[in-house]
Amino acid sequence: MDEENNNSPILIVDDDAALLQALPQVVDLRMKNVQVVTTDSAQQAWK
Repeated sequence: MDEENNNSPILIVDDDAALLQALPQVVDLRMKNVQVVTTDSAQQAWK
């Protein structure tokens, strides 16, 4: 995957607050220039 040109957003939905805090950091380490959005609500994710 071309990490320099990847501008795709990633949505992470989980009810575990620790995962919602850690996963964006992991994604950022692996994939640069990616916007990570998190929520703990499936209803909020659809908005």
